[in-house]
Amino acid sequence: MIRLVILISNAGTGSNLQAIIDAIKNKKLKAIISVVVSSSKKAQGLKRAKKNNIPALVLKKGDSVEKILEKYATDYIVLAGWIRVISKSIIDKFKNRIINIHPGLIPDRINETVKTPDGTKALWNRGKMTVNAVRQFLDQSTYAGSSIHFLTQEFDFGPVLARDFEKIKKNDTVGSLYKRLKSKEHKMLIAVLINLSNKSTTMKRSQKYALISVYDKTGIVDFAKQLHSLGYKIISTGGTGKVLKDHNILFVPIQEITGNPESFDGRMKTISFEIESGILYDRKNKSHQKQASELGIKDIDMVVCNLYPFEKTISKKNVKLDEAIENIDVGGPTMLRAAAKNFKNVLVVVDPDDYENISGSLMKKSVNSTMRQNLAAKAFSHLSFYDSQIASYLDNLSFPRRRESTGSSDVRSGYDKSLFPEIYTIPGRKLFDLRYGENPHQSGAVYIEPNSSSPFAKLQRLAGRKLSLINVTDINAGLESLQFFKEPAAVVLKHNSPCGISLGKNAKEALAQAIESDPESAFGGVIVMNKPMDKKIAEEIVAFKDERHSNIDIVAVPEISNDALELLKKLRKTLGIYTFGNFSETNMNRKNVKPIQGGFVLQDGDIDVEKSLKNWEIVTKVKPSKKQLDQMKIAWKFIMRIPSNSIIVVDRDLPMTRGIGSRQTSRVRATKIALEQAKKFAKGGILASDSFFPFDDSVKLSAKYGIGAIIEQGDSINDKESIKAANEAEIPMVFTHRRAFWH
Repeated sequence: MIRLVILISNAGTGSNLQAIIDAIKNKKLKAIISVVVSSSKKAQGLKRAKKNNIPALVLKKGDSVEKILEKYATDYIVLAGWIRVISKSIIDKFKNRIINIHPGLIPDRINETVKTPDGTKALWNRGKMTVNAVRQFLDQSTYAGSSIHFLTQEFDFGPVLARDFEKIKKNDTVGSLYKRLKSKEHKMLIAVLINLSNKSTTMKRSQKYALISVYDKTGIVDFAKQLHSLGYKIISTGGTGKVLKDHNILFVPIQEITGNPESFDGRMKTISFEIESGILYDRKNKSHQKQASELGIKDIDMVVCNLYPFEKTISKKNVKLDEAIENIDVGGPTMLRAAAKNFKNVLVVVDPDDYENISGSLMKKSVNSTMRQNLAAKAFSHLSFYDSQIASYLDNLSFPRRRESTGSSDVRSGYDKSLFPEIYTIPGRKLFDLRYGENPHQSGAVYIEPNSSSPFAKLQRLAGRKLSLINVTDINAGLESLQFFKEPAAVVLKHNSPCGISLGKNAKEALAQAIESDPESAFGGVIVMNKPMDKKIAEEIVAFKDERHSNIDIVAVPEISNDALELLKKLRKTLGIYTFGNFSETNMNRKNVKPIQGGFVLQDGDIDVEKSLKNWEIVTKVKPSKKQLDQMKIAWKFIMRIPSNSIIVVDRDLPMTRGIGSRQTSRVRATKIALEQAKKFAKGGILASDSFFPFDDSVKLSAKYGIGAIIEQGDSINDKESIKAANEAEIPMVFTHRRAFWH
């Protein structure tokens, strides 16, 4: 509904006024005529106003038109036969709100002319009164016409709202042509006012508006009803609008604001000057206020939006690139970014979980700057997370091809920089808060990348203690250690370092041997397995406590039977019991991230261990037996996820560690630790080193303990000395020509 002031004089019959009155009566036009103002008491329009009970007044000497217009708080002023000059101050104050009908064809730009339907130049008739203008049409043109425009300081010129042509007939007179022009003017005027009424109805300045466009419609109906009760009018888009309509919630279709239909299969809906301006302009900036008023921009006070389900789309098996692209939201992020930037004036809502809190705060009128800022921060995080997924998805599509095209990523062989983009983002969604961080006085939380196949994505706590940071990183270290094995495997860890790793004919044997590898260090440790746990397996943990008076802090397995769970819960109330679902090669990280101060290092994951076996080289005179080679392969997989510098001793027969020397700055010291821990099991065992031996001291020490075979990287400048020492001790030695550092 718009409020109109009609300015008339005695220059006409009042037919324009009557056309407006009729359109309102017929409900074609949603408007109210606040007052009819006449410059003459003889004006015909005064009779029409009186007949229809419309307030009217005749200007007296000294009356201020400007004050009258301000008094009636008009939306638009219609000049219907008005012949007085409109002052500059009125034009400035009511810019783009004074509507004039001109008997000529006004161009869009002042230095242009309008073309008639037959291609000739149309007459502007600038400065001509109506009768003279009609006469000039008859004398000089094949087409007549009228224009409706907003009044400006330029004489007979301004933004054109409508124009129409009328073909001049052979026998036309001034009277006959004028009659047809007036008929068209009436229709044009009503059409213009209807259009302005629609725009004004949807964006009235005193009205609060909330723009709602959501993919996830959880809770949106109740929230919209609440906003309605608080005095908000809702602007909405197709899918959301349908839901609101189905629940009898009134809303303004967004196309009524933008002036354009939803197009290109929904790709264009919200992106428009009208929408973004209504969100973005600074309500406290007087210049912005003036521009918004001049441009007909009104306030959008709240944006409620969540985005197309890109994450869900790419989680589908064998999803096509085109489908993924169609689920990249563009309009939503544009609105959210605008609203979040202008959070001092606009509430931005991305999370359905916030609806209740926001409704309550609005009802209590307790929305403050802190709340606004927090919602903005949440919106920017939402956008960053969303965009990171897209970047990661597209980058990951090409990463394997880039990797294959470069071959080795060894710096010495020359790697392709295209493996790593100039900008790299990591999206993360919080899984849970930690019991505490690295130390009890620190706080922390665990985050997971969207659609990750990591076991952490399905981690469930069944009993016992919540996880601290060290517990989480221990579980992660266990998963890293076991990812290379399909056979039953178990690892016991502390401080991200394995105390013992073992394979087994079955999971029970694997766990028993992992504990036996170093039962002293296993106290207070974390157990991770790659196979489900039943009661018989759980009994190994019971035996560890009963026989060695030792405890385990955390157990993490793919699944656990009910009887095993109950047994462990009775064993120790604080024992944390966790499951993480299926364990497979898809869990392996193709990229590896290492945090640094203020950033991170990104590298491709060291996971292609099987491919590296073909590069092994036997460098000693004595050749390893098949059994020894099999144990070497197990040892090499074990050591790949043991923190460097590391040396391990693997049993001569069983697939289990007997000694682990890790995190040492001296390789020979790591060798001593592993051998001393292995004790009698060093004899005939396999010694593995995650890098080369810089000297022959580790080989000589291995010989004293009776080591049966050695596997190491090789490629040291002192390889000859190490090979010589191995030959003298008759120890078979294999070079992998591949380092296995892990930090």
